[in-house]
Amino acid sequence: MDVLAFEIKDFSAVYDSIMQFNKNKSVSIHQWYPFVEGYSKEFIESILSEIDYTPNRVLEPFSGSGTTALELQHKDIECISFEVSPFMHLLSSVKLYKGYNSIRLNKIIESFKVNLLNSPNKIRQHQEIPFGKTVVKREGLKKWNFNDDALDGILDIKFAIKKIDEPAYENLFKIILASILLEVSNLFRNGKCLSYRKDWNSRPILTRPHVHKIFLDKL
Repeated sequence: MDVLAFEIKDFSAVYDSIMQFNKNKSVSIHQWYPFVEGYSKEFIESILSEIDYTPNRVLEPFSGSGTTALELQHKDIECISFEVSPFMHLLSSVKLYKGYNSIRLNKIIESFKVNLLNSPNKIRQHQEIPFGKTVVKREGLKKWNFNDDALDGILDIKFAIKKIDEPAYENLFKIILASILLEVSNLFRNGKCLSYRKDWNSRPILTRPHVHKIFLDKL
């Protein structure tokens, strides 16, 4: 029986810096949502440089935030991807969509701003609070994820997003909202976990308009 021999090479020094998402934070489209468990587009470029041909099709069984598929799309290489997380699937789909139109987007933004400005004062009667026992302050809780004003600002945004009648742009706005949630919360990313900020209970409280501005700036 023939035995195939494979040479084992140590690429840890080469891949150490590019197996991190940090490099993507300033790269167009890749930067839309910070995904600390991801890797940089340079990692895909490095893999392609190791083979002596350009593949026609690539299989990505763990798509994550879509870095592989997006980078291959830029290079006109077909990528078949799989992802079990509904949110990550949405994120990848939003990043890979190529039908955005700047004129149409600007019109949607202007309409969105009007709807946001006219949010119902008692927004919680129109938009449900997200599921979770610690999302907002409740009796008996010592810590909570969002202060009331910040959460109401988030609900205002969700309510306005529902009025966008084009799914591609509605999904884009959902990803933008997801990308600011940590910033307007009482939490911070601690490695792969979330922890409460040391000064979370004494920080200046974000107002609803301030949360709106953070979203619009990101948009």
